[in-house]
Amino acid sequence: MLITLPDGAKVLKPAPIHNESDLLAVVTLQGRLLIFPVAELPALARGKGNKLIQIPAVDLAAGTDYVVAVLAIPEQSPLKVVSGKRFLTLKAADIEHYTSSRAKRGLHLPRGFQRAEGLECE
Repeated sequence: MLITLPDGAKVLKPAPIHNESDLLAVVTLQGRLLIFPVAELPALARGKGNKLIQIPAVDLAAGTDYVVAVLAIPEQSPLKVVSGKRFLTLKAADIEHYTSSRAKRGLHLPRGFQRAEGLECE
């Protein structure tokens, strides 16, 4: 398989989806987290992409914000946000707080975790 990317773009680690009831978590460089149901992802024609999270064009062009990680998490599973040597575990109630519709802006993570480096599922 061959992927053509624009200048300065990077490929993210794929997020395998195991079930239609899974949730998709997306975190950005500015520390915004958006979680939405996988069922909201439309199946598009070959070569088309889906908008997962809203990032202002100005921030994207300046390189001050972009998607850091994407992870599919099973329903009712905790989500771990990794920020340096620290991590924040989000339980079901916390996950519900960050849950919204696909392509929204997402909410800021708590102070100390706004430089998220990755997501893990426990």
